Amino acid sequence: MIYRREHVLVVESKETSGYRISLNRRDLMTIQDLEWIIFETVSRKTNIVRPNILNQ
Repeated sequence: MIYRREHVLVVESKETSGYRISLNRRDLMTIQDLEWIIFETVSRKTNIVRPNILNQ
């Protein structure tokens, strides 16, 4: 969809009728960065902290 001469992704809620959000490229990049940060944090906790706890 094009909104104000910019391509956006429109996501519509399945639970609430007519509820939509539009995401531009910057929003999608921010979401991707957050996804990467969460993945790295969980991986680090799994690989470093968990073995230390199990060895106690």
